[in-house]
Amino acid sequence: MIIQSEYLFDADRPTVYAGLQDPGILAKALPGTQTLEIVEGTRYAGEMVVSVGPVTAARFEVSVELTDLVEPESFTMLVGGKGKAGFVDGRAEVRLEDRGSQCLMIYKADLGVGGRVASVGQRLLDSVGKAMSHRGLKAVDRMLQ
Repeated sequence: MIIQSEYLFDADRPTVYAGLQDPGILAKALPGTQTLEIVEGTRYAGEMVVSVGPVTAARFEVSVELTDLVEPESFTMLVGGKGKAGFVDGRAEVRLEDRGSQCLMIYKADLGVGGRVASVGQRLLDSVGKAMSHRGLKAVDRMLQ
């Protein structure tokens, strides 16, 4: 599943970049993430709870690693999650651009989903994924202000 989108933050680029390195703020950007803590450097671990269609409150242990860091312009996010309801595995390319006093985030995520979560169908996963991403980024925007 590919999710591509943009989001305009009401904060400058260095603030957005730094915020997305903070585990408390980064957790808000990842839909359903309940906890996220630094394991080492730019590696994080936590728990995610996802509900999609008939699969409700599916718990996943999640790992996140930020790589290819170019401050304050871009980074790559590698995400993995496993739980009884299946798995999620993904990679997101994130680019940040100045827009006056604001920051435009342009991202493209390639996510693989398996198990019961994948059984709900690709179209539902696509629409839920996009809606959850937008809500998460809106929450990040509020935290950065």
